[in-house]
Amino acid sequence: REEALAAEAEAARAELERVKTRRPWVTATFAALVAGFAASVWLYLQAADARAVAEMEAARAEATGGFLRDLLVNADPYRPGGAGDVTVRAALDKAVGGIGPRFADDPLTEASIQQTAGEIYSSLAVYDAAAERKGRAADLLAEFYGEGDRRTLLARYRQAEALANASRISEAGAVLDMADKTLMLRREGDAQLAFAAAQTRGRYYLVQADMERSAPLLEEAVRLLPEAMPDDPETAYRLKMDLSQIYSRVGRHEDAVDLLAGLQDPSHAAAGVSEATRARATMFLGASLFYAGRYDDAEPVLQDAIRRLTDVFGADAAQVVEAQSALANLYATSGNWEPALPLVTDVRAKMCALHGEDHLTCLMTRGNEAVFQWFLGDAEGAVANLGPVVDTFRAQLGPDSPAVHVMAYYLAMAQLELGQASKAMALAEGLDAGKLAAGSPGDGWDTRVAGLRGIALIRLGNCAAGRAMLAPAVDAMKVGGMQPWILEDYEAALAAAPCGG
Repeated sequence: REEALAAEAEAARAELERVKTRRPWVTATFAALVAGFAASVWLYLQAADARAVAEMEAARAEATGGFLRDLLVNADPYRPGGAGDVTVRAALDKAVGGIGPRFADDPLTEASIQQTAGEIYSSLAVYDAAAERKGRAADLLAEFYGEGDRRTLLARYRQAEALANASRISEAGAVLDMADKTLMLRREGDAQLAFAAAQTRGRYYLVQADMERSAPLLEEAVRLLPEAMPDDPETAYRLKMDLSQIYSRVGRHEDAVDLLAGLQDPSHAAAGVSEATRARATMFLGASLFYAGRYDDAEPVLQDAIRRLTDVFGADAAQVVEAQSALANLYATSGNWEPALPLVTDVRAKMCALHGEDHLTCLMTRGNEAVFQWFLGDAEGAVANLGPVVDTFRAQLGPDSPAVHVMAYYLAMAQLELGQASKAMALAEGLDAGKLAAGSPGDGWDTRVAGLRGIALIRLGNCAAGRAMLAPAVDAMKVGGMQPWILEDYEAALAAAPCGG
């Protein structure tokens, strides 16, 4: 019995040793099984998340397709509610009415559709509607993700740009300030957000003709573009168009012409830049040639742009009217007044019908028409039109806006012809040659302002002081090659000065 018990004890000891020897392998095997199970669960969850994202994107794509189908159905006369020969604008207006109810339970899809509708409205230059749709998209994203989310911030910048294009400057500034403040609080580098901030703020100043503040921002956007949007040739192309306008307005005419000439290269079409965008670049090239004083080169380019824009947008579209306005200004600046006035009158009527009487674009064309009236001898009509334009610009854009200075200059010149010398002097004293050049590219604004003040002093009875200011201004204009139809008013005032000698 003792031997048997000893044998059992030895067997138990040997089994314990075998278990101890096996335990690390068991532990390792168990750990591997646990890790494998965890990895399998993680991969399953990832696949489930990817599947959910794919399903959501597919649903969103289907919803977008449904919205676009609705847009097309509205133009189909054989479908209920459709109508033949309907415009894209009319079809879009009808389609957007059902966006909210249709996606009431899916705010992210509604946000995507609202953004799409806003982009179409922007392309049609219907900026108030674009701002409304883009604002709704941003609000939906803010409710779902929060104001600090990058998707919301990008939508806010799009909303601000649309508001600026709609001449709702104070609203645009408020949205832009809020977005910039939120972006600063993120304290992280994001090239796409930095690009959106620079481009939107630059365009905000550009629509106000504040080129000095716009230029560095858009140049920063160009610097950020390769990292922020490396595969977006359309955005890069449009950004260069914006920069060309700034270069023209700050006197860098050849830089503007060179930049826009490069945009005429056929390779841009192959890269995917739309015909509409390339036609607008042609219009800007014509305008830049005009600003550079190359009138003979500018006219055929502008006429070609008008033809191409008409093919894309239709004869009464804002883009066509903008090109016609540039051609009218070319005619006026080169002294070809006869075709200029009816063209600019037609431009004013179309712009105001498209955007409304209070829109900055309508007011600008109304001011241009008044300038033409003054050049053609209708000072009374010019004053009647320019007075409200100057007041509205000053209220909406502020007293330092270049547009205010340009229109105030011509208003003062017209007032002088009507014997309103004190009013003209009050305007002349606030004029700045640099802002005038930014609002109406060209040289000699310093001498024109000095001459205007000299004429006003003469008409107010201070002949000696006025002549002392006017005479050197006239001499400088002659040396600088001022256009004769501009120079002749100053020469006539100098010759008629009662203290002449």
